Amino acid sequence: MTERITLELTVTVRSPFLFRGLAGGLVGLDAAQLRDEDDKPVLPGTQLQGVLKESLEDLAAAAPDIIARQEVSRLFGRGSPEFKDAGEYDRPERGCILVGDLMATLAKTDEETTRIEIDDASGSARSGHLQVVELVAPFGTEVGFDGNIVVFWPDGQSGRIVAALNKALKLIPAIGAFKSAGFGEINNQRSGAKVKEIRRLAIGATLAGAQERYGFKLKFDRPFLVNTRRVAENAFIGAEIVPGAALKGALARKLELAGGKQALAEYEAALTALVISHAFPANLEGKPGGEPLPHSMIAASDGSRFGDALCPGGPGLGRGAMIEGRPAWFQSDWKEGWFEAAATVLGRAEYASPAPLPRTHTAIDERGVAAETQLYTGIARSPRDPADTSGARGFLFTIDLCNVPETEKERAQRLVAFLAEGLDGIGRTGATASFERWQAGDAAATAKPVAGHSNLFAVVLRTPAVLTDPLTTLTAAEAYADYWRREVRGARLVDFCARQDLAGGSLAMRRRPWRGTYHPFVVTAAGSAFLLEGDIAQQLDHLIRPGLPLPVFGGGADPLDWRNCPFVPQNGFGEIRADYLSAQTQLTPIEHV
Repeated sequence: MTERITLELTVTVRSPFLFRGLAGGLVGLDAAQLRDEDDKPVLPGTQLQGVLKESLEDLAAAAPDIIARQEVSRLFGRGSPEFKDAGEYDRPERGCILVGDLMATLAKTDEETTRIEIDDASGSARSGHLQVVELVAPFGTEVGFDGNIVVFWPDGQSGRIVAALNKALKLIPAIGAFKSAGFGEINNQRSGAKVKEIRRLAIGATLAGAQERYGFKLKFDRPFLVNTRRVAENAFIGAEIVPGAALKGALARKLELAGGKQALAEYEAALTALVISHAFPANLEGKPGGEPLPHSMIAASDGSRFGDALCPGGPGLGRGAMIEGRPAWFQSDWKEGWFEAAATVLGRAEYASPAPLPRTHTAIDERGVAAETQLYTGIARSPRDPADTSGARGFLFTIDLCNVPETEKERAQRLVAFLAEGLDGIGRTGATASFERWQAGDAAATAKPVAGHSNLFAVVLRTPAVLTDPLTTLTAAEAYADYWRREVRGARLVDFCARQDLAGGSLAMRRRPWRGTYHPFVVTAAGSAFLLEGDIAQQLDHLIRPGLPLPVFGGGADPLDWRNCPFVPQNGFGEIRADYLSAQTQLTPIEHV
């Protein structure tokens, strides 16, 4: 059994110190202090974790009776080894410590100091090497930074690990930038950690009033960084929608901590069958926001009117779309502000995207200095609610038991209750999520035909999906027509507007349907729209809850599941809505040519 230990931590730093942010604070300032959204100075948890690990390693070398080397490895974990055969390298050892940011509460001042480099040859100030640095507080002032650490540790051993952490904290002389110039001195006598809460991790009873489908609202305790994409050589930005895979992965980790490999094996079938949707940030009406516009939406050349390019008169494939006699613009050519206007035309509530929060990280080598080529910037997303500056934003998602076998239903219900207690370590920031019930998510939507038609349905992907074999020789139209014909009996693809992305790199290296062979996945993007014809309403209803099934890959590929495909519907991928264009809207009629 494992205990979840929450520690209240204080680190007292004597000015001058600098935990550098990317934003400039004042005119003429070269190096500014990192601050949160309330303008409070931040001591980054990643910096503290780095120096804490180094201090614990020194402590283990000098006094193994206080903490052993293997315990330090257990605390901080180890990454996967180098790429070898598929699956062999995908075995990281997860750490058991989560260090959050520490904040200082004090008024902002205009204090600053300067640094100058001395020329080695002349002994005088080197030209062009003056640096102006922000000071959080006047020289000599001691500033306390407060935050939390979460540690997962075996039952009955909390006292020993807390004592080791406190001893390691006492050994850290300084932290932050410019330590060699005397910055960042820590007052060890006024720094330390104390136990706030100890809770045993154990799978308990099910939630009262068991259901087949649950709606939850989650809130993060810090910025979150999930489902990243590269925006520059060394910069990554996180998604504003939280994949169900991130939540299920955190649940699996919590299950492993609670009961080890035995618990994972016992609950594997139930955990695999649970459908955990993506979590969409709430809009200003408290409903899911951030859902992409259908890719078939088009605009007049001035952005004043919007229509939809799907051709219900069919066949529309390959035909152009006109609005009032002029060629329409697809979304790749839209101007700033058009997307918000188009959402209003569809009747969607006002929505503010979670703000990006960039932070730069660098690895430290054995000399204690920044390692070469080891600097990158991660752009996380704010957890704040734009309508309520004092509170965390809600992210709305569902858990569906529709695919869980009867023999696994009770275990699945226990897993839902286990998740509802809270999850730790989500994404690259190690965010903690708390949960409350969201009643609007308890009932699934239903399929509705296009207005004015009885057997035409406009199906839109709410989340990305793998629908086609990357090795197929079919055209996109043929491949999509084949998919829908196979998965929805009697369906005929009339028209579609889709975008495809390649998902490769380490993702496809770790998940290989073809043993020993690497191929990127072809992912159909969220917002892709398909116009289907047929008496298929009931069949579409059955696909709304579990999501679209994965296709069958040829070329000797293994059947797709979570072990060899990261885009399984049980993790929120392939979620659809089948009621697009079913109600009268302000969309402008278009002509096909």
